[in-house]
Order: sequence, then structure tokens, then C-alpha cells
Amino acid sequence: MTYCVALSLKEGLIFISDTRTNAGVDHISIFRKMHVFGKENERFIALQTSGNLATSQAVLGHLRNEITLGKEPNIMTIPTLFEVAEHVGKILKRVIQQVNDGLSEQSSYSSSILIGGQIIGGKPKLYNIYPQGNFIQATTDTPSFQIGESKYGKPILDRALTYDMPLDEALRCS
Repeated sequence: MTYCVALSLKEGLIFISDTRTNAGVDHISIFRKMHVFGKENERFIALQTSGNLATSQAVLGHLRNEITLGKEPNIMTIPTLFEVAEHVGKILKRVIQQVNDGLSEQSSYSSSILIGGQIIGGKPKLYNIYPQGNFIQATTDTPSFQIGESKYGKPILDRALTYDMPLDEALRCS
């Protein structure tokens, strides 16, 4: 069971996630679901994952390897968050396709990703990346995204959260 929520509000961004995973009744573990990339005063990128843990870890592994090996493009050199979301979406789609190649059961290897942050010169942005690699951006009308076990918190966010809400109040809603 995963719960990740990210908010894009007038005052800034909020990212919240749990660390519990569940791969069956007797196999509950703790794994980080929020990962941060950045360079001080240049860029901040938060990435939250939900779904198949192996798929999520493979995507993160590819992102980290690109940075370590200096491969271009990578999330530390891509100029806009929109392009970062495109890049991460392509990697997610490729990882899922590689795992699913020749398998009949595809949905169990699915993963969803929330990615947001700010790159110097740009405004804070938040994206919800789907397993197919496409994504949507948070707006003033829809300032929050949830992935994982969202049925518990979604009604509260839908009724109480607004784009103009102060960060401390939005954090309590989350």
C-alpha cells in the first residue's frame, strides 16, 4: 500500500509520501518512495513513485546512472521541468515494455510517478506521469495529485484544498 500526494499551490510545492510497501499478506517492507535530485540554487526535482517496486527502482536506477555516467540528456541537465517529465515518462514506458515483453499479464508491472520542482529561471511545476509514459500538469483548478492508495485522502483534498490555501493548512489537509 502506497500513499503519495503532491500539491502545487500559489505559495509553493508540497510532497508527502509513506514508506510502506505490501507484496502480500506476509511481505510488508519499508522503501523510500520520495527521491530528490538537485543542485543548490539551480534546480530541485522531487520524484514520488507508486506501483510495482521493481519497476520504480529500475526507473530510478536509469535516472541515477545517466547522471553518474554523464549521459545526455539527464534530469540534472534538461532545461525545463516539462522536458524532465517527458524524459522520465519515456524511461518509465521503456522499463515497463521491457518487463512486459512476451508476458500476457501486463498490469502487475505498472508504476506511476509524480514529479515536480523548480529549475532556475522557471516556475515551480508538478506532473503526474502515467505508466504509458504520458503525463498531465497540475493547474490552479487541480492543484493536487495522488498516486497509490488514494481513496482515503482524495475526498478531503477534493473538498478542502484550494490553490490559494496557505502551505501549513494544505499540509494538514494532506
